[in-house]
Amino acid sequence: MVEQAAVNRKVVGSNPTSGANKTRMDHKKALEILLELRKKHVLTDEENEAVSTAIGVFSITYLAKNRLKKKFDQPT
Repeated sequence: MVEQAAVNRKVVGSNPTSGANKTRMDHKKALEILLELRKKHVLTDEENEAVSTAIGVFSITYLAKNRLKKKFDQPT
């Protein structure tokens, strides 16, 4: 049963054009949710550290995405 679930998950997530990607959250929204979660003070120290790390990763990727977009949108 567990092996079949792993196979199903792999099949769904393996195709970048599958329906699974349509429901992915953008980084800005994920950042907002994680920041709000930290404000609630319901996390353990380890969970808070994990959320802080995720916030850092999302921040960097969000900034990089905007920087690349700005670079490619500039007229040559």
